Amino acid sequence: MRATTLLSVFASLFLLGITEMALSGERPKTEKADVPELWLNPPKDPAFHFIPVTANSRDLSMATDKCKMEGVNKISQLAKAKFRVVVRNMRNEVPADLDSLFDSRLDSLTRKGFLISNVKPHQTWNTEENGLYRVFILYAYPVLELNKTIIDKIKSDQQFYAIVRETATFKGLETGEP
Repeated sequence: MRATTLLSVFASLFLLGITEMALSGERPKTEKADVPELWLNPPKDPAFHFIPVTANSRDLSMATDKCKMEGVNKISQLAKAKFRVVVRNMRNEVPADLDSLFDSRLDSLTRKGFLISNVKPHQTWNTEENGLYRVFILYAYPVLELNKTIIDKIKSDQQFYAIVRETATFKGLETGEP
């Protein structure tokens, strides 16, 4: 009976501590010394998008694979966001009589995903503590490669391409403007 009571008290205190930590927003802290400086403060270069990702696993290759998937996902999200900005700018440059065709072709185009390729780590670090691996990868994705991905997507729909190819925004993509 006494052992059950002690166990209940300890369990209650443990749950109270976990609940308090969750409500306060605190998380177990990673030693800042364990996190690579280049990952915390990626370089600034107008020719690249730097994307830091991290993952944990008891298996080093699993943690690395998780980082790779997350990196491709973040680059894909970046491409989608830039595509939305490009399309918004193009819409302002397209003649009013082509608005309905622009919208219908854009609808068709946005249903397709982005094909992201040539994703290679810029720098990779990993740590191991108590059998748990933590992998840090810093990706450097070239701005020109991202522009090419968006251009390829636009060119995949010939009607949409015919509408926007003479816009200043499209020409800027082709010449490598960020």
